[in-house]
Amino acid sequence: MSKYIIFKAEDASCELWKSMLLAHTGACTDILAEHYDSSTLPLPAPGYRLREFHKIEQFVDPNFPGASTHSRIGDWEVTNVEEYSLLFADK
Repeated sequence: MSKYIIFKAEDASCELWKSMLLAHTGACTDILAEHYDSSTLPLPAPGYRLREFHKIEQFVDPNFPGASTHSRIGDWEVTNVEEYSLLFADK
């Protein structure tokens, strides 16, 4: 079954709020990342850290111009996991 995973900040007034601005409006959001997952892997557990991807132009491979060139384990850490299920009503 597919999963829609949303990573949210617990406190949108934290020190890293500038990294939580929406690019198209400049508004602040508590959503850090969204992922669609169709694997059978379990949900991220407390302690999991988001991976950050960066593209540094001087290291771009011409065969893959849109790809990230560097990644690292990010500063944000999962502290709580909530799971919701979609219930289908019989007609």
